[in-house]
Amino acid sequence: MAIYGTSFSKFKSGVTEVDLNHSTIKPNWRIPQVIEHKSILTGAIHYIQVAGDKASFDVICNIWKNAVPKTTMQTLLGYNHTAVKFMPHEDEGNYLTTDGTTEADFYISIMRPFYVKNSPPILQDRLLIRFESLGSIFMPLATQSFLVDEGGDFLIDESGDKLIKEL
Repeated sequence: MAIYGTSFSKFKSGVTEVDLNHSTIKPNWRIPQVIEHKSILTGAIHYIQVAGDKASFDVICNIWKNAVPKTTMQTLLGYNHTAVKFMPHEDEGNYLTTDGTTEADFYISIMRPFYVKNSPPILQDRLLIRFESLGSIFMPLATQSFLVDEGGDFLIDESGDKLIKEL
């Protein structure tokens, strides 16, 4: 599974799957799980890594695009502050895992309805949902090779196509 897909997110609570149609996602990977240790004698602060990195996802659902917005909003709000499994996108149909096989647990920490300000003003319901992992997350990164020329001016891929030119 790649980090960014082309389809919508979804989550499941128990055996019930909930599609987050008409949504956009903002992933935040590699949140360190650390303990802050402050020395009593010197006051120096050290951070101790206690586990692998966590992940957090902010999903904004356009509730008003669903057939029955009120029912959709009520259904989603019922899952606030619950433990769920999370799928950032359905391209491969796999939920995020802790080790590549075991599905990771997420907690829905925020469900905040809000409105979009338009001109002319039209109230259109949206819902911000924040999924936070309860443990470390397996990073499903795709590998790709990049090369830099001698001058460091261009990043090029294996075929020689220029990707970025520094100004």
